[in-house]
Amino acid sequence: MTIYISQGRYTAAAIRAMTAKPENRSEAIAEMLAAAGGRLIGWYLTLGRYDWLIIAEAPDERTLVSAVLAAAAGGSLSDITTTVALSAEDTVKAFGKAGELAKKFRSAGADYYGVPVESAGEIANLNKVKNLRSPLVCTARDAEVVKTAIFGSKSAVR
Repeated sequence: MTIYISQGRYTAAAIRAMTAKPENRSEAIAEMLAAAGGRLIGWYLTLGRYDWLIIAEAPDERTLVSAVLAAAAGGSLSDITTTVALSAEDTVKAFGKAGELAKKFRSAGADYYGVPVESAGEIANLNKVKNLRSPLVCTARDAEVVKTAIFGSKSAVR
């Protein structure tokens, strides 16, 4: 299941009520998430912009959003934000996929695929220097290799 981190604020009325009658809100949140098909991993009172933070898992966004909306419907919560969290393993997979996709993507303002706009400008200058008939398409690392081959050192062109 996907991990979600939700944060929000209590209304002034909710703070007054919980100050008068303290209660463990994690139990109510855990029950509601279970009823929706999710699971509460952790509930925390936080300092700063938000008053509370939960870490939960749910099978999909619709499940988690339904639970958050149900909690907010009581009127004690405001300024709720929810973020999808990826495990380290999923993050490695996401960066791997991003690396593949980046080679096929042309950034706005660039004439080359698979390179940042800053590197695309350097590659364009190299093409002019070498009077190439067709554009040189390469990665940013390849651009460094080409600059080294033309100018003799990486620091010669800066």
